[in-house]
Amino acid sequence: MKNILLEQEDMYREGQKIRFTEEERKLDIAFWKRKMGYEPPEQYLPADFSRTSPASAPSRTTRSYSLPAAIRQSIETYAKQAQVSSFLVLLTVLKMLMHRYNAEDEIRVAALLSGTISELAPMANPVIVQSFWTGEKSLDKAVREVQEAFAEAREHQSIPLDELASLLGLSQSAGSVPMFRVMLDMSSYGENLTEGNLLAKRDDGWHGDALADLTFRIVESEEEMTLAITYATDLFREETINRVAGHYFKLLEGALADPAARLFTLPILTDAERKQLLVDWNTAKPAFPRDASMVDLFEEQVKLGPDQIALLFEDQGISYQQLDRRANEIAHRLRSQGIAPEQLVAVCLDRSPDMIASYLGVLKAGGAYVPIDLTYPSERIAYMLEDSAASFVITTERIFADLPRLNATMVFLDQDSLEAKSKADSFPRSSSAAHLAYVMYTSGSTGKPKGVMIDHRGIVRLVKNIDYASVGPDETYMNLGAVAFDVSAFEIYGALLNGGRLVILSTNKPSFGEIAQTIQRYRVTSLNVTPDRLNVLLEDYSEALVGLRQVMPGGEALPVWLARKCLMKLPNCRLINLYGPTENAVNTTSYHVKEIAQNETTIPIGRPIATDRLYILDSQLQPVPIGVIGDLYMAGDGVARGYLNRPELTEERFPLDPFSPKAGERMYKSGDLARYRADGHVDFIGRADDQVKIRGCRIELGEIETVVGLFPGVRQSVAGVTKGKDGTTGLVSYVVMNAGASFEQQAIRAFVRDKLPEYMIPTFFVELQEVPVTPVGKIDRKRLPVPTVASNEAHFTAPRNQIEDTLVQIWEQLLDVKPISVTDNFFHLGGNSLLAMRMFSYMEKTFQKRLAVSSVFQEDTIEKLAKLLASDEDHAELSKSLVPISPVGTKPPYFCIHGGGGEVLIYGELARCLGQDQPLYGLRYVAGAPEVSVESIARKYIHELREVQPKGPYHLIGFCLGGAIAYEMAQQLLQAGEEIELLAILNYASPALPPLTMQDKIINSFKLLFRLPSELRKPFVMQKLRFVGKVLKKSVDESSPEDDNVQELVSATRSYRPKPYPGKLLLIRAVTNLNPAERLGWQTSPTGLIEEHCMEADHAMILKEPQVGVLRGHLRTHLQRKE
Repeated sequence: MKNILLEQEDMYREGQKIRFTEEERKLDIAFWKRKMGYEPPEQYLPADFSRTSPASAPSRTTRSYSLPAAIRQSIETYAKQAQVSSFLVLLTVLKMLMHRYNAEDEIRVAALLSGTISELAPMANPVIVQSFWTGEKSLDKAVREVQEAFAEAREHQSIPLDELASLLGLSQSAGSVPMFRVMLDMSSYGENLTEGNLLAKRDDGWHGDALADLTFRIVESEEEMTLAITYATDLFREETINRVAGHYFKLLEGALADPAARLFTLPILTDAERKQLLVDWNTAKPAFPRDASMVDLFEEQVKLGPDQIALLFEDQGISYQQLDRRANEIAHRLRSQGIAPEQLVAVCLDRSPDMIASYLGVLKAGGAYVPIDLTYPSERIAYMLEDSAASFVITTERIFADLPRLNATMVFLDQDSLEAKSKADSFPRSSSAAHLAYVMYTSGSTGKPKGVMIDHRGIVRLVKNIDYASVGPDETYMNLGAVAFDVSAFEIYGALLNGGRLVILSTNKPSFGEIAQTIQRYRVTSLNVTPDRLNVLLEDYSEALVGLRQVMPGGEALPVWLARKCLMKLPNCRLINLYGPTENAVNTTSYHVKEIAQNETTIPIGRPIATDRLYILDSQLQPVPIGVIGDLYMAGDGVARGYLNRPELTEERFPLDPFSPKAGERMYKSGDLARYRADGHVDFIGRADDQVKIRGCRIELGEIETVVGLFPGVRQSVAGVTKGKDGTTGLVSYVVMNAGASFEQQAIRAFVRDKLPEYMIPTFFVELQEVPVTPVGKIDRKRLPVPTVASNEAHFTAPRNQIEDTLVQIWEQLLDVKPISVTDNFFHLGGNSLLAMRMFSYMEKTFQKRLAVSSVFQEDTIEKLAKLLASDEDHAELSKSLVPISPVGTKPPYFCIHGGGGEVLIYGELARCLGQDQPLYGLRYVAGAPEVSVESIARKYIHELREVQPKGPYHLIGFCLGGAIAYEMAQQLLQAGEEIELLAILNYASPALPPLTMQDKIINSFKLLFRLPSELRKPFVMQKLRFVGKVLKKSVDESSPEDDNVQELVSATRSYRPKPYPGKLLLIRAVTNLNPAERLGWQTSPTGLIEEHCMEADHAMILKEPQVGVLRGHLRTHLQRKE
């Protein structure tokens, strides 16, 4: 080798004199743009610290390691046999190691070889050696590909790397994906041959180790071969570099011993590392009662403290003994109906003590419960009931009316049909630790949710004798988690199996104010909460949290900045970061956050709880080294049995545990990516598959893709996520339509709404002509466009006459969107009710023709509006109040009364949110009546709505002062013998209350300002300033007809004196409402009832996304509860 290098010295010097022609440079630039003209995948390295500055800035140091003589001999022997250079062998195995660290198809390593051996031409420039491969390849195959890639790169080396990076739009700085992170430098190979060696005299001006995170330099002498690794000290610790060198040597040893072996079969871990990862860091925590069932442990608490409070609900306190008796009653009823062990029982109830008692009653009877969230779309509820084939359904007659008809035994809790109280005090043991406890449905990639089966032992290990959180008689937990989400199991049984108290919220979607009020009222000590919710509570209601002893964020990653905020604002409260999927019984790991280093960028998820075990594995189920990202698996007593009725999926996601001493034990493949820290704690990296978490809800993007793909005309559907400026995450649906099929965003959205729960509805629907793919054929998500409200240019139709051309100009000015097709939908382009009113005002001035503003619901394109304007017929129907906003559907229609402006455009988003099967009509105000009173307006509206629906039951919604009109309509309809199924008043105080004085409004405004959530403060102030501006402007301007309409309505409602309402009323209050009156002054007779909810929105936002989705939930829940 030494003689060969000496012989090549002259060749190298001659090569330095080569001057590349401009034509050669152009050819090389074209080559590299074709080869690497796209952003490569991130190349992860097992770094200890985050990248906070450009890669060229950090200080660097070098560690040297002597290659064992046997490895050196093997390199030379194999190189001679394969007829390749030792350099290529070392480069190939280095790329193999990077592939094991990354598991990416594309690996790029920079190579520098100044004193090259005879088969290579002299080379003064480092080049990037790019290759695509998988772990299936062997050294024999890989070295040939690297040889070819290197030779190809060598032929196009005229462009220096810094210039090439600029041409390709790539960078070696932080925050970007560079051309390379690792370099192999053999320019010092044999540097002891001359005193003034080649490297020392190089004048090419390039210093590779200043651009690479890791530079592997091979130095050979007659005595030994040395590996020197230069590394950035602000990225790597010395012990990490020691491990990297060990992995390189281990892989060299294995690959050279068996050059035909597949890459992923070759070991890279030492025996000590393997034991540390699989055994030492999976040591079991304090023992829990493995043979006890959940029922055993609950009944033990009943005996220990029968009179202790178990449940707190509204104004009730239910003792352990009372809860046990109610559970026994339900269990007796199930047993008398013939329930068999592990039979499934669907629980379809509102959040209440009876819901908890039903869970316990099912378990006592030996069954397993299936919690059903009644806020889900009816189609999803029907699927879960059908798929579970529940033998029994626990519900009430009111809720049963809205459930699909099933072949199941119904148990009605509102009938006097439960077993006698004499049987309520005892119940024989019917369940064991190994029995099935519940089946909980979670998102599924097939378009249908999948049922996860959890046994008693999984929950017992979660909450008994635990050291990661405090449980016991002194703790008060709050059941904040959604009914059908697994965190509720930790809240319920963490309290009830340890003698604690459980606070039950009566609403599925409480406002932040309601959460804070409940925490203070019941002195909650332990709070499970998603990071999103925790942030708002800390920011706006921190004073309500001071009594908490432990806060346990979960459901999604805990940001460092939020952890810091929590430690600062709640210094006496334990902050415990929890992680775990539904398939491993709620919590798998925990991490007590105490101090956070200044340069920390991730809060660990910690170490496994109880007897749980964690494995971070590669695709061949081999453990990956510390710091290397791999697939996160979990094993132990928390692992679910599998998926109900899904044996193939169970087999795929619950493979046999190859590391367990127990034959047949399974582990769960979470689909999450993670890595071990050097101290044994685990970092959560993200999802490996198509799942995301939004507001703590786990979502499989594949399920969204499947449902969207069912819409007629959709050829391909891809779901993705988008980040807002405020850091919030939203869903995007990218759609490719069949030839000839039109992309109708509103129709697709309505279609999806009927099949998926609210949290899975994409915020954006974007049409694509084709889905971008990577060079290896995978979907290239980095190239999916950022969603906007821009026009769909694929079906662009230019204006064809003067009217259309004028309307295009009006729309472009209003919507700030160009270009606009005459077939574009006004609302899809970002139009709203305020813009619609301005548009119709411009149209009236321009065309001297007045149209009803509400006609935009039917004439929602320029093409349709132009035809309406060109027609001589009176299409405006200006004297008619009834507006068919969304007239199609099989359900009873909603009739929505205008607000103070008199128009009904405000209900457009509610109509779209309710779905295509829910008819919705607006009732707008038409001036000119001889008598203007709430009573006369109500009579007129009733006359018109009866043209659509002659008989009840009726559904009435009134926004702002329209609430008073809806109230009077309900009274008149009741007097006429009709039934009112829904009366909803949206943020309007009873006219019976004395109006607030200006002084009251100012004082209340300042009081409210400091109580509002931070995101509502600025809009609140701006709203008040706009109001003052309007008042000042009207003092000098002439009033418009619209202003006269408003004054008529205001005068009419102020004169109205409502009588107590004899039915059930749904009252929605905006958090910005200045009126402090209880229930906003509305009253009912003794037979009536008011259900009130406060929404985290200002007055105008109640009917807009995303709050309109919350409103929809309140409407549906109210109807389900109504007797």
